[in-house]
Amino acid sequence: MHTHACLVAGVVVAAPGSTLCGGGACPPGWRCFDGFNCCPEDVQVCGGVCCNDNRVCLQNQCVAAGSTPCGAAVCSPGQQCSNKVCCDPSRVVCGGRCCEQGQQCLLGQCAAAGATACGSNICSASQQCVQGICCGLGETNCGGRCCGMANTCLLGRYCVPQGEQLARDAAASNCFI
Repeated sequence: MHTHACLVAGVVVAAPGSTLCGGGACPPGWRCFDGFNCCPEDVQVCGGVCCNDNRVCLQNQCVAAGSTPCGAAVCSPGQQCSNKVCCDPSRVVCGGRCCEQGQQCLLGQCAAAGATACGSNICSASQQCVQGICCGLGETNCGGRCCGMANTCLLGRYCVPQGEQLARDAAASNCFI
């Protein structure tokens, strides 16, 4: 609380034009806004505080002039509002948050540049999508697992080294030992 008063022999005397406020007085040109606190007459009161320094009241909070409402949030000047999220214009809004600079939005998630959607998965730039799973370049999908280039996929689910005689015999007899 601001008080402008004179001290006369142990007695506090309010300056002329002051307004009583709680246990003190607001100086001339100020008002008592809640019975205990003072605020300049030309300044907005918002959420129980004075909006000083060119701030304005928006959604019951003091914010920078030029701010805009965005759902329950308030975007600062220069930010964009998308799906009730405030982001810098250089950022992508994804899944209720701002992606880091250079990221993209895939399947509702922030992903590195060059990533690709693969079914419900996200493959990095160094991977390829093979029948709904992310595998290294040159690998194949073998029963939901990646089978490397030095391997072969038997019966659509077994990834075994190429040239292994036991694996070929087992595949031929449809029996695995």
